[in-house]
Amino acid sequence: MSSIFDIRIKDKQCNKEFLQTVKNKDDHGNDEIKSFIVTSEFVSYSPIALVTLRKRIQSDIFDN
Repeated sequence: MSSIFDIRIKDKQCNKEFLQTVKNKDDHGNDEIKSFIVTSEFVSYSPIALVTLRKRIQSDIFDN
């Protein structure tokens, strides 16, 4: 199971502490980070906005 979060919440103290303790999968290149995905194994940062990712998941675009 995974969750997607808006990058703006990373500055809250509890989120800072969490993000410092988990393995990061840094694959965003030089793009501006807009969201991050938390899985049971790592955190991945994304240049795609949370709302856009949500819409893509809901429209089953990833099932193709």
